Amino acid sequence: MSGARAARQGPMHRSCRRGFERTGSPRWSQNETQGRTRLGTDLELSVHAQSGARRTLAQGTHGDAIKIRVAAPAVEGAANRALLEFLAEAFQVPRGRCELLSGETARKKRIRITSPDRARADAVLALWTQTSS
Repeated sequence: MSGARAARQGPMHRSCRRGFERTGSPRWSQNETQGRTRLGTDLELSVHAQSGARRTLAQGTHGDAIKIRVAAPAVEGAANRALLEFLAEAFQVPRGRCELLSGETARKKRIRITSPDRARADAVLALWTQTSS
């Protein structure tokens, strides 16, 4: 029984382990906290975007990301534009300081906000991460 079970689980377990070994150390800096990373004066967010909502709002966390419901549909980048505009307004920075780093067609996105006010950013993120999802 254990031999057959090990044969079934063995390759999958080994490939998972190899996948972990390939990635090596964590890719985020030590300033990472629940969906956000400080890179000098910049802020990098991990966002789980849900398009097609009734209104755009932050709705707590989803795993290690901040969950944001976006009112715009996911058609021709409309939801990404709406998400970046929402973040620019929330952090009180010009829209040009918000940049989509990855996840253009995925729900999980990484966004960099260049030089937001630290006190404002901490207040906004504290409010968003205390909200239950």
